[in-house]
Amino acid sequence: HDHDHDGGESVIDDGHGHGPGGPRVAWLMLLPVISIIIIAPPALGAYAVERGTTAAEPAEAIAPLPEGGIAEIPVADFVTRAVWDEGRTLKDRPVELTGFVVPRDGGGYDLARLSLNCCAADAVAAKVNLKALKSELVPDQWVRVVGKWIPGGGLNDPRAIPVFQVSELEAIDTPKEVYE
Repeated sequence: HDHDHDGGESVIDDGHGHGPGGPRVAWLMLLPVISIIIIAPPALGAYAVERGTTAAEPAEAIAPLPEGGIAEIPVADFVTRAVWDEGRTLKDRPVELTGFVVPRDGGGYDLARLSLNCCAADAVAAKVNLKALKSELVPDQWVRVVGKWIPGGGLNDPRAIPVFQVSELEAIDTPKEVYE
């Protein structure tokens, strides 16, 4: 009876992963990718950010920004520099950030970007408080902003949300890579 294996017989693997467990293992390896595709983009937006905490964490050594005019940096990097380095590397330096719009309780808007540690379920939001916006923004709209850090929003606190003085704002299409 070949369908009655009692564990004593050996099953031959053909060397192409089609032996016992081959295709099953391949499916298991695809699960995280499938779950991100299915769960992540629609489920993680302004709603996820409103419930989450900001991504600011103490940094051991904070390098200066690259030389030149406007520094294009991740939102999480801006938050770390503002909150844990007291804005030293950001002082008087224009930066460009890309993220999506999240309404603030009590009015105004934050710019947010999500970072993944391993999967969509543990995405962490980095947020900055946008100042001097003249137009009403749409929650979850992706934007590119240029501006400067201004003191305020808290220091050395993982819940701090630094303040960003906007000088330019442009609505953009959702980027291919929504996570930092």
